[in-house]
Amino acid sequence: MKRRVSIYQVFPRVYSKNGKLNDVTNDIKRIADMGFDYLYLLPVHPIGKVGRKGDLGSPYAIADYMEINEEIGTLEDFKNLLHVAHENGLKVIMDIVINHTANDTKWIDQHPEYYYQENGKPFRKFADWSDVSDLNYDNPDLRKEIIKMLEYWAKLGVDGYRCDVASGVPADFWHEADKAVKAINPDFYWLAESTHLNFISGNRRNGHKAASDGELAQVFDTLYPYSFDREFKDALSGKNLNVYATMLNYTYTELSTHVNELMYLENHDQPRIAEILKDNRQRMSNWLAFSFIYDGVAFVYAGQEAYNHIQPTLFDKVEVDWSKLDHEYEKEIKHLNTLRKEILDGVLDCEVKGDNALKVSLYHKEYLNYGVFDVNDVKGDIEVEIEDGVYTNILDGNTFKVSDGKISSNLCPVLVKVPR
Repeated sequence: MKRRVSIYQVFPRVYSKNGKLNDVTNDIKRIADMGFDYLYLLPVHPIGKVGRKGDLGSPYAIADYMEINEEIGTLEDFKNLLHVAHENGLKVIMDIVINHTANDTKWIDQHPEYYYQENGKPFRKFADWSDVSDLNYDNPDLRKEIIKMLEYWAKLGVDGYRCDVASGVPADFWHEADKAVKAINPDFYWLAESTHLNFISGNRRNGHKAASDGELAQVFDTLYPYSFDREFKDALSGKNLNVYATMLNYTYTELSTHVNELMYLENHDQPRIAEILKDNRQRMSNWLAFSFIYDGVAFVYAGQEAYNHIQPTLFDKVEVDWSKLDHEYEKEIKHLNTLRKEILDGVLDCEVKGDNALKVSLYHKEYLNYGVFDVNDVKGDIEVEIEDGVYTNILDGNTFKVSDGKISSNLCPVLVKVPR
């Protein structure tokens, strides 16, 4: 069964001036009030120093899986965050990075056999990733150690894992991990950073294993949409909406029926949506509504609701600018989170069309919800595939008219319920 959840992403180090877990904890009620199901934290573990990039290093170069990075807090701080989140109805996703480790973990010296070897030394498949070394899952002892780590955090109360570079880890390992963790928490949530196609093909060309989206979909609840990342970026640029729609339809029908795509507009690896769309509020509002109403997993990166333009780097301190926090934007997110629970319940099929706007058909047994999203700021009429007449927009409760098969773009975003 599809888990049509919504996720709020936080990079603890840049979330506040202090960059502490406790600052996130203090803001949990605000996040929960927006109606999110999960709070997703970038890696919270200590960061390696050998080959470190920038002044602070990437949180994806993990030196110790069993500890909390003292720069952001303590284990007790993390436990308190879990407690407060759960009290406020939020589940917590931890970012795990098991494709590679930092270059100075204790395993490098104690268990070099855990790593891919080149000239007798651990190495990385991508030269640019100079701060990490890649793990070799042909080693059964490594698998046991990683499983033990995953069980530890699940027992502590973590509700899900976002798995970094999930495609780089053999698919059969994810089956092992899922079985072990689900024995602790049957409701555990798995989010895969399924990678760009060139990552998978490049690995395979060089004789390394790389899991496809289809393989990951056998285990994971949700996949990153990186398999059509170029099409998404073209859509954001105002072109090729139909190609983007085609890719959404393809993955929706070809992947396992329980799997969702992650419908982010931005994340820690992507430019800020306010910067991409140059603060065009019509486009931003329509893209936001589309990302929540499509039959996937809704996603917001902290600072999106404050119209941040600067994408925080993974290697230094560029904190979120909360000076333009928009409470109306927060209300909009809350409204969309409330609506999507009702709208997506019982969806049998989802179809997207794209021309000058995105159109979504959510098919239920006896009716469909038909949405129109002016993501290109058309400034004119938009053709629709519903009969002429007067309709109520589910998104705002206002009535509007369809004439000659068209609606005015300034009415969007629009969602209406019509008989099948």
